[in-house]
Amino acid sequence: MYCDYAHRIGFSARKQHVTYWTHTRTIKVREYSCSKSGSKRIKSSPKKYRKLDTRTDCLACIHFHSYSDDKNWKVT
Repeated sequence: MYCDYAHRIGFSARKQHVTYWTHTRTIKVREYSCSKSGSKRIKSSPKKYRKLDTRTDCLACIHFHSYSDDKNWKVT
């Protein structure tokens, strides 16, 4: 749903983080962020061919929280 919204607005989203309930292993928190968020780690060994880095530390993100084991989610 958020990925569809992102494409309509003009950016793409990726799954960023997930947290599970310990006793049932169901999803507790799911985070989606802009595909340009963050930055890549700089590796010490040089590569022959490097991809262009498109990450710009974009802060667009959305969090979905489930506060119990039912199917209700809260968007933050």
